[in-house]
Amino acid sequence: MKNDKVIQLKKTKFQSKGLVLTPEENDNALQLGLFDILTQKRPFEILRVEIRLNKRQKISQILKLIDKDFEPTFTNIFNQDTAKKVLLHYIREIEEAYPPLLTYQYESPKKFFTGFLIANPKIKLIPILKILGLRVLLEEIGIREFREMTKRYGSSAWYSLNKEMKSLTQADEPSVFSLLREQINKFEPLRLLAI
Repeated sequence: MKNDKVIQLKKTKFQSKGLVLTPEENDNALQLGLFDILTQKRPFEILRVEIRLNKRQKISQILKLIDKDFEPTFTNIFNQDTAKKVLLHYIREIEEAYPPLLTYQYESPKKFFTGFLIANPKIKLIPILKILGLRVLLEEIGIREFREMTKRYGSSAWYSLNKEMKSLTQADEPSVFSLLREQINKFEPLRLLAI
């Protein structure tokens, strides 16, 4: 039944292009986008994180950082609670090094500019233009290429920019890292079947 309706709507789209239809023939115009959402279905996403702790000394060091005080044996290390805590520790480290400017959603320079002004109402024009230019550039080329292009100014230039960004008011949008932490705490194992 559904396939028949989809086929009928596709025919209507094809037939109605460039033609003037009477109101009776145009009844399907309201339904043309009815099944478009089904074609936009994206597959689920998986983030795979691999943390390599190769030496006993490094394992012991991490266990102390996550408040686990036990002998690092296979049975003690390989459990779900320890794995979550180690993963959350490294996610926290990545988040601390993540440029805060990238937490703002970016659809267009105008939307970014207005959203940024709302979150930082006391900011002056020159700093916000500098930040807007940086955000547009990071969207275009990415952090790695930006750092490569600006390395002639020294590595401290990136860190001072990052420090300046951290002093700004953060966006109210949920961060990628909060979503990651939430999913790690839920921890639903995924088992893929070989086909």
